[in-house]
Amino acid sequence: MLGASVFGGWYLYYGFDATEDKLEGYGSDAAAQRIMTLIVESQKRVERISNFAKELHTQKIAAKMQAVADGFEKIIEHIAMEPEDYDGARRYLVSYLGEIESMSETFYKLDIHDKSASMQESFYELLEESQKRLDRQYNKLLDDDMLELDVKISVMKKRFQGEV
Repeated sequence: MLGASVFGGWYLYYGFDATEDKLEGYGSDAAAQRIMTLIVESQKRVERISNFAKELHTQKIAAKMQAVADGFEKIIEHIAMEPEDYDGARRYLVSYLGEIESMSETFYKLDIHDKSASMQESFYELLEESQKRLDRQYNKLLDDDMLELDVKISVMKKRFQGEV
């Protein structure tokens, strides 16, 4: 009876082909597609921010906008190399990047019409804080990788000790 119920559950989960994953999860094509779509869209947004920065009259803000774009770029490159960190960086690339892009565009429009003077200091402070948060997020992603490596090293050492 127990064997029949195990076989029935196995059949319901896998069907006749046990090699094909039936659940859509991290390793699925859909997850890979979501990650690739996010990377491509994020790279376009970062490029737009960089282009706005190149056209600004205010060099101080242009330099800070470029620094923020570079911070997003580091996170994008990290996700491209290590897609398992996607969840840790998704919020930054979906929400924050979109908002920074929108504000950069608005500031650019004001700047080309010489109307940005009253907003320069507050926008600069926002960019400064954004850069700090991006650096912290990037370091957190690296720290998570260090922790994972440390755990793997500990496990491997224990396995070596067990074989002696």
